[in-house]
Amino acid sequence: MLYAFKHRADRSMLRPLCAVMLNHPPPWLESESADCVLAMPLSKRRRLFRGFNQSDGLAEAVGKRYGLPVLPHTAVFRRHHAPQSTLKQHERRKNVRNAFVLNNQRVKNRKILLVDDVTTTGATFEELARMLKQAGASAVFCWALAHTQLKK
Repeated sequence: MLYAFKHRADRSMLRPLCAVMLNHPPPWLESESADCVLAMPLSKRRRLFRGFNQSDGLAEAVGKRYGLPVLPHTAVFRRHHAPQSTLKQHERRKNVRNAFVLNNQRVKNRKILLVDDVTTTGATFEELARMLKQAGASAVFCWALAHTQLKK
């Protein structure tokens, strides 16, 4: 389902994937106090290639369920790099290093819930969280629909 949604642009998968995500929230979600949601951004080139950001719909569903505003695309710009899925573990952290440029006014003093479709090593979450905190976010929480194992 994720492959069809993400790589074949089968948008009919959005509703069932959102249902899976919302029916399996992380155990810490209720006790944390995020005040907004941010979809993991795609580079402009990747967004144009795919035609959409697969994390946007997930973030919208999370925001709606928990009554949280979703930050706009203008909050974070992502530089184009090689897709993380094509890289080995040691290459992934280097690939996303300084990949994000932030609009500090959108993130300053915010408790941000990052939403993504898939995480493998967590390198992208870690880098964006680091950059958000550096830009003044007071807290960053990460929630991915799926966690995959890295192929060796």
